[in-house]
Amino acid sequence: MRLSLIGFLVLASTAFAGPHISWNYENVRNNECKDVCVRKVLGNCVQWRRDCNYRTKFAWEDRHKAVIKDAMNRLSNRIDNSRVERCIRDHVKFWKGSYAGDGKRQEQGWLDFHSLENADKWPKFDLVADRVSGNTTASAYIGRKAWGTSDGLKWNGNIQTFVNLNTIESMLANGGHEHAANSYAGTLLHEMLHQMGHDHPSTGDYSKDYEQGHFVTVAGDCVASNGDGARNARGLSLNGRSWYLPK
Repeated sequence: MRLSLIGFLVLASTAFAGPHISWNYENVRNNECKDVCVRKVLGNCVQWRRDCNYRTKFAWEDRHKAVIKDAMNRLSNRIDNSRVERCIRDHVKFWKGSYAGDGKRQEQGWLDFHSLENADKWPKFDLVADRVSGNTTASAYIGRKAWGTSDGLKWNGNIQTFVNLNTIESMLANGGHEHAANSYAGTLLHEMLHQMGHDHPSTGDYSKDYEQGHFVTVAGDCVASNGDGARNARGLSLNGRSWYLPK
């Protein structure tokens, strides 16, 4: 797979209360190459040509970009909203990831979150166009591209997130632009936290992986609902969340 950079947008730090956030949109291109014989001698090929297909496979469109732009604006505004932090504190139950020892995960998790709240600038997002079946809104590898310290937010690279264009289109068709922008505000924070080392179960069971109060999921949902814990983000994310352990 080869990525094609097609430009980026930047939020002006003076226009929003939250951090300055910038991002790239990247198309995915086929990178399929094969050797083709162009001359044979006595049945044996003596000259080869390398043929490659560089056709764009997945590409960002204006309607996708409009959702992401508004989602980034909302994320920047909401990350330091006291209602959002209170929402997270009320609903988070589990801290999972390799970013700290067992006894330090909650402490480091809040240090990471507060560094995001208080930072003037975040690392740039590399948003890669993707199309996958199912309810996936986006995905990111678990890593430690950014982390919080007593001196503030630190990072060692861009935040790479694969965005499911199919889901953006589904949200636009079924809930409209507001629904999509709110949901992706939470999704982008969720994927940011993955790149900061935070995780949740990946069993394939939705109730275990998303509904039991893991920090990375609750934080995204609280941003999506702008801290409205009473709504449980239902209707703002693709399937909604309960945030509570099953009875």
